[in-house]
Amino acid sequence: MHTSTLKTLLAVGFAAAFVGGIFASHIVGADSNAQPADKMAVAGSALAYSSPGQAVTLLAGAMKTSSPEDVVVSVSLECAIITQVTTVGNDNSQAFGQVKVWVELDGTPIPVSSDDTTDAGQVTFCDRAHQQTTSGFNADKNATITTYLSTRDANAFQWISLNLGAGDHTFVVKATLTQTASNNAIAQALVGKRTLVVEPTKLANNAVI
Repeated sequence: MHTSTLKTLLAVGFAAAFVGGIFASHIVGADSNAQPADKMAVAGSALAYSSPGQAVTLLAGAMKTSSPEDVVVSVSLECAIITQVTTVGNDNSQAFGQVKVWVELDGTPIPVSSDDTTDAGQVTFCDRAHQQTTSGFNADKNATITTYLSTRDANAFQWISLNLGAGDHTFVVKATLTQTASNNAIAQALVGKRTLVVEPTKLANNAVI
C-alpha cells in the first residue's frame, strides 16, 4: 500500500473518531443517571487515539459500596496497530506502535501488585516494533521496498483493589497510545470497542497482592 493511501485511511479514521467522539461510554443495563451498588459494568465503542505522550480516557463509571470490600476490575478492549516502512536503496526505516492501559480508582492508579512501582498499574495491551533494513542495492540506488502491516485483536486484564471503603467511588480507564516513526515510516495505534467491569470479591483477611 502506498504512503499516500495509508495517510488517507488514517485521516478517515481520525475524522470518524472526531465526529463520533473520542470518549463515549455508558453503564450497562442501568439508567445513565443511576449509580450502581457494589457492581458496575461500562462499555464504549467510539474510536480512540492520542498524540504521543498524551493520555486518553477510554471509559469511566461510578459505583457505591455498601460496606468495605475487595473488588476485581476487568478491562477488555480491541487494540489495533498500523505500521508502514519504506526503504529506498541501502536504507533503514522503522515504526513503532503501543497501547498501555491502566485504571484509576478515585484518581489514583490501581497497581498490579504490591511490588509494582515502575509505571504503577500500567499494562501493555499490544505493541509492535517494525523495522526494515536493505543493503546490496549498489546497482540500483532507487530500488524501493515497502511493507505495510495492520492488525487488530481483543485483549483483557484484571486489577485487584483491596479493602475498598464503603461509599461512592469512581473508576476511570486511561491509556497512552504511542506511535513513533522515522525515515519514510508511518505508525498509528488505536483502540476500538471496550468494556469495564467491577465486581466485589472476598479475599483472605490481610491479603497481600
